[in-house]
Amino acid sequence: MRVKFFVGKGGVGKTSVAASYAVYLSTQGYKTLIVSLDPAHNLGDILGIKLSDKVSQVGENLFAREVDIDREISSYLNKIASSLKMTYRYLSVLNMDSYFNVLRFSPGMEEQATLESIKKYVFSNEFDFVLFDTAPTGHTLRVLSLPSVSSIWVDELIKIRRLILDRRGIIERVKGKSPQSLPSREEDDDVMRELIKIKEECLVLEKKLRSEEVTYIPILNAEEVPLIETERIVHFLERFGMHIEKIVVNKYMPDKILKQKEVMDKIITSFAKYEIKVIPYTDESPRGLEKLKEVCLACLI
Repeated sequence: MRVKFFVGKGGVGKTSVAASYAVYLSTQGYKTLIVSLDPAHNLGDILGIKLSDKVSQVGENLFAREVDIDREISSYLNKIASSLKMTYRYLSVLNMDSYFNVLRFSPGMEEQATLESIKKYVFSNEFDFVLFDTAPTGHTLRVLSLPSVSSIWVDELIKIRRLILDRRGIIERVKGKSPQSLPSREEDDDVMRELIKIKEECLVLEKKLRSEEVTYIPILNAEEVPLIETERIVHFLERFGMHIEKIVVNKYMPDKILKQKEVMDKIITSFAKYEIKVIPYTDESPRGLEKLKEVCLACLI
């Protein structure tokens, strides 16, 4: 299975380009899923089909979903709630419900829930291709960096847990072990086992997002600000060892906006080592499966 992420500044046309690709791949006989991760969904509008949080078949070999982030956050919290309640069952007096109500609105929760949506598909073999239409740059880069950042964070938590277990061991040696004693060895400690499990999951996902099966397609318009933002995206992807498939310049109209020719020259220079595809501006935005397929055949393949 191959995975493609369409990334870029808000308003450059990521959804149209991703939808065009998805329609084209499906017409080639590939079972294709396109997933909108942007909270401000418009994938259904572009496909001309009403979508929901569930995967829907929208054409032959073509499936689509608009992720409901609020529902994804609830699902994620339920998942970790059962895990934490089991791990910390000896702390029965702790008010876990209150803790999760706070956690729901914690910084980073939306990014973590988005990553959970991605994880559901990148390890699945249900489809030949999975395409992700992402939110604007800042949110997407935070999501893609989460496995690496979380891995570092978990390393620090493991160090702290080892110190706690070490202190318990010292107390045990002085006072002796009783039936009420908390675990002092890593192999007996549920918290340490959970931390090691999280660490392993982070490493597996990090490796997957850097694999050759997963590629990234930055999209921009031939304007100064989108160019600067795309340079930042490309730098980030290169730094994390992620594979850039190509660069797409959307809505190109140098005849109407002379400045675009000048910016296009900068784009060619900045991304000289990547294939650059150009989609001309049209007065009418492509909508519906047939129109989207025409865009891909004419400009992207």
